[in-house]
Amino acid sequence: MVAHEIIVFKIGTHTLLDREGNLREAVLEALFAASKDVKKKNTHILLVTSGAVGLGRTLMATSASLPRAIAGSVGQAYLMSRYVAAAQRCGIVVGQILLSRPHVLERAHFLRLQTLVGQMCDAGITPIINENDAMTAETDWSFGDNDSLAAVLAVLFGAKELILATHVNGLYTSDPLRDQSAQLITEIRDVNRELMKYCSASASEHGRGGMISKLTAARICTNVGVATRIVNGTNSGTILDAIAGASVGTYCQPRIRTRTLSNRERWIVAAKSSAASIEV
Repeated sequence: MVAHEIIVFKIGTHTLLDREGNLREAVLEALFAASKDVKKKNTHILLVTSGAVGLGRTLMATSASLPRAIAGSVGQAYLMSRYVAAAQRCGIVVGQILLSRPHVLERAHFLRLQTLVGQMCDAGITPIINENDAMTAETDWSFGDNDSLAAVLAVLFGAKELILATHVNGLYTSDPLRDQSAQLITEIRDVNRELMKYCSASASEHGRGGMISKLTAARICTNVGVATRIVNGTNSGTILDAIAGASVGTYCQPRIRTRTLSNRERWIVAAKSSAASIEV
C-alpha cells in the first residue's frame, strides 16, 4: 500500500477538450496548482486522464470513424506532451502509466503497481494514468471506460476521495439542457438503482462514459468507504475547490464500514470481473 493520502482525480474528454477538440490548457494548470498545494499536506493526486482518442481524431482531422486504437495512439503522445509542459510551468514532475485489466487481475502485477505508485509519490512525481487504448481497444483487456479505471484505482489505493470531473456541474434531477426546472443534487447518501434513473447512459462522441458510468463508479467506491464527488472540471476554480475539499458538485457519502479492508480484499474488489466459465 502507498503510505500517502491519495486523491484519485479523473478528468473526462469534454472537460479537457472544447467543442473544436482543442485542449483546455487552463484546466491542466489548475490541476497541477492544486496538486502542488495538497502535496504540502502529504496528499498526492493520481490523475486519470481521458482525451487521447478525441485529441487523436482532432489531430488527424477525421471523423469518429477513425479506429479507437489508432486515434488513441496518436492522441496519447500529444496529450502527454501538453501535460508535461503544464506541469513544468508549475514546477511539477509527472510520470505516465498506461494500464490494462491484467495489471489489476494478476496479483503480482497489482502489487507491482502499488509499489510503483508509492515510489513515484515518495519521489514527488505525479502519476498520470490512462488505459492503454492502442492495445486494449475493443478487447477483454479494456476497463470499459476511465470512470471504471478511476474507481479501480481508488479502491486499490484506499483513496481518501475519488473526484470525477466532467463538463456538467454534477448529477441533476433531470437533463438540465432539456428541463429548466432540473435541480442539482448536492449530496447522495446511497447510490442505488432508483438514483440511477436520473441519469442518461449515453456517452460523448469521443468518450465512453456518461453520468451512468460515474454513478456506477461512485457506487463501487462508496461501498468500500471511498467518498466520491462529481464536479464540473471545465471551471478551473471548481477544480481547485474540489481538491481542497470544498462543497461543490455532487458529493456521494461513503457507506459506513466496520473495518478497513485488507490489501488482499482490495485486490479482490478491484479485480472483480463478471466474466467466468464452468467446465464439466
